[in-house]
Amino acid sequence: MRDELIAQIKKIASENNLSIQYLPKKNFRQEEYVAEILKKRGTHPDLVHIFPVQESCTSYKLWHDKNTHKTFLKYDSSEKRLHYYFYFIHKTLGLCYGRVSTWIPFRLQIYFNGQSWLASQLQRQKRPYTLCDNAFLRIDDSKKIQEIANRFLPE
Repeated sequence: MRDELIAQIKKIASENNLSIQYLPKKNFRQEEYVAEILKKRGTHPDLVHIFPVQESCTSYKLWHDKNTHKTFLKYDSSEKRLHYYFYFIHKTLGLCYGRVSTWIPFRLQIYFNGQSWLASQLQRQKRPYTLCDNAFLRIDDSKKIQEIANRFLPE
């Protein structure tokens, strides 16, 4: 099943003319690399990049207790497993990513932040701003921007 999932991920990359790039292990920020890609491709909605990453995860191991002679699943958080990060631009939410695990139960996590949403709203309204990482360094008409931000409803 894992091999099928990885084959599907490679197919998605191929269909979107993307290469799956393995990351250096230290001092690498995916967001900085994605920012460089966005400078070249623009910020139109679509799949941006796919990163495979080995990360610690919560999992279970098959465990046999020699004293009781019982075999069971034991919780373990020390395992490193392969995850795939799908960075994409959503037309409303802005830059987001999906994190897909490659082991059962194949957890999926979707991440977006309010700054990306607000930045997409400001772009749509052609309002000037300067965003650095997750912080707005400059916003004109802060009262109007606060009104826009108040429309963001997590539900």
